[in-house]
Amino acid sequence: LGLYPGADPETYIEHDPFTQDACLECHPDPSSMQLDLNDTDACVRCHEEIETQHEVMHGAVVARACLWCHNPHLSPYPYLMRESGPGVCLQCHRAGLLESPIIEGEEPVSDCLECHFGHGGPAPNFLRPEVEQEDYHMRGDGSGDDLER
Repeated sequence: LGLYPGADPETYIEHDPFTQDACLECHPDPSSMQLDLNDTDACVRCHEEIETQHEVMHGAVVARACLWCHNPHLSPYPYLMRESGPGVCLQCHRAGLLESPIIEGEEPVSDCLECHFGHGGPAPNFLRPEVEQEDYHMRGDGSGDDLER
């Protein structure tokens, strides 16, 4: 079920269908309880609004790659994240994998989600409103895709 070594199960965040033994809400075929990381129709059935909640959406959300970042059952991390911000984000946002790697993400001491929305935002950099734009220095084409701190 995805227990995390060293994490206290008493502090886990649990997905409602999981805690209510409503397995068939996400697993409509009882003969196959496995979900493929790329098959997230189960997520979208209940969380459809996520796909359009921001003006600019994260590519992972558009691709419905929910299970790359979220655990469908339980997690010691907020929002049922598989890992903390850097661990989840750096599985894709690392040098050489995307056109615009996240520069400050190279330092695993910062939690990306403290400054950025995970699902999208008002601009391509997904900065949260409380983060001061002055804290960031633009580089590249000025689109905000490639910010460094």
